[in-house]
Amino acid sequence: MSMSLPVVAAILLALTLLATLTYVAMLRSQRRHLAGEVRESRAACRERDRALQEWIADLSDTERGNPSRTEDHGRVGRRFAELLADANRVVTRRMAAERAATEDIARQLLVDLARRLRGMSGEQQNRILEAMRRHDHPDVVADLMEFDHRGQQVLRQVANLLVLAGAWPGRTHENTPVVDVVRGAFSRIEGYLRVRVVRSEDQRAVTGRVVEPLVMVLAELLDNATRYSHPDTEVRVAVEITQHGIAIVVEDAGIGLTATDRGRIARLMREPIGVTELGTPPKLGLATCALLAHRYGFRVSVDAESVFGGVRAVVLVPGPLLVAPSSPHEAGASTSDRAGPDAKP
Repeated sequence: MSMSLPVVAAILLALTLLATLTYVAMLRSQRRHLAGEVRESRAACRERDRALQEWIADLSDTERGNPSRTEDHGRVGRRFAELLADANRVVTRRMAAERAATEDIARQLLVDLARRLRGMSGEQQNRILEAMRRHDHPDVVADLMEFDHRGQQVLRQVANLLVLAGAWPGRTHENTPVVDVVRGAFSRIEGYLRVRVVRSEDQRAVTGRVVEPLVMVLAELLDNATRYSHPDTEVRVAVEITQHGIAIVVEDAGIGLTATDRGRIARLMREPIGVTELGTPPKLGLATCALLAHRYGFRVSVDAESVFGGVRAVVLVPGPLLVAPSSPHEAGASTSDRAGPDAKP
């Protein structure tokens, strides 16, 4: 068992390196496409310059009192306008086609990469679970549980890649009580011990098709809250009833956001971006939140200050995505709880 930690660390490092190399290759391909667009744009500009020089020469002849050139002047002007419009149409069409092709290539690369990573990570998780069944020493089991939870972090990032590439992350659920959706979210993050549900006023369940997207979004918001706040502080979650559904509120006591960051995040939530717009290095978390919210009909905002001076994130889940609890046990879920690494879903 003494080799377990180095082996797991090596696997995680290899997965990260593979993802980085793939993304770099994608960026190089995109640069080649853009270089071609630049060459075509320059050629179109040279043609417009030539036509412009002819037009200027015609204007000079007219000003010198050469009326025979007036008709030619009008013809050249019309020709110049046609050339300009044609060049603009060609460049616009080509750039749109190249962007679409680059986006498709990037998506396919991400899907292939993410599925391979998911398979490798899943195999590692299975081996850890088998080892946990074979050993009963408390220290060994504790280490294995830690490795298992670390592996969940890799799987969470893999799921983000799949979402950004337009694929389904691969998990399906039955209708699930709201409080269990919240617990399932913080069980997927590293700092789960710092998360506390301070209030859950709604006893309804989330409809099955939205459970996984909502868990993923909450996990990203909670991960940001724990990463950008002091390790001795709590991250608080409250479920509030609203006029049109529920609001899941995540508040931290962290460093907060600048006005520029708030504006950027607000734009991202209004207009999700494609995989070629993620930046270098790519920022997956909030981009995933924006895409999932638009696909499944709930809303996410991360542009307010919390009462503790940090960030206040809110997920608004409308009534049509909620159903009555299917059992008395679900209806009696706890209204104040702490996280655990084995929480479901």
